[in-house]
Amino acid sequence: MIFTLLAAAAALPDSAQCQAVSTDPEAAYAHSIGLQGYVFGYPMVDMLRQQHNETHRVSPAQPVAAPVNTLAPYPNVLTPATQGQLRAANADTLYVNAWIDLSRGPVLLDVPEMKGRYYTLAFMDLYSSPWHLGTRTNGGAAKRYALVGPSGGTVPAGVGVSPAYRYGVDARSHPC
Repeated sequence: MIFTLLAAAAALPDSAQCQAVSTDPEAAYAHSIGLQGYVFGYPMVDMLRQQHNETHRVSPAQPVAAPVNTLAPYPNVLTPATQGQLRAANADTLYVNAWIDLSRGPVLLDVPEMKGRYYTLAFMDLYSSPWHLGTRTNGGAAKRYALVGPSGGTVPAGVGVSPAYRYGVDARSHPC
């Protein structure tokens, strides 16, 4: 381990090389492009990593794993010890997770009447930009939604259009 760290440190440029590169406009431009590519691309890479971890069994203790376009309910109210990949679990909330791929066309989502129970469906594209459905947007009424990617597709009248090819979905409902 120490040998690996020393070998990596030996490959780094010294301060004079760094200063020479910083005064070269082409090198500064290349550095800027690389930095912007990293900042722009990292959220997508992180979300795809999360998608892989939630659609493939990556550890025996993983609480849920389901293929793309499949709803995966967590079987119990989560605790810090059982939340697994889920970020910021609540102790009084039921969760359903899904990854939706719209590259082959629209996906229909039927939401039942919630009878006064609060729920939210938090959709996030690969840049973690949110889009919500739930009690606050439809009053808890039963409704069919069509998730439609940028390539379009035929959907029933009166349904929403989503702006991405893939979505991560976290559904939350209070159990009482």
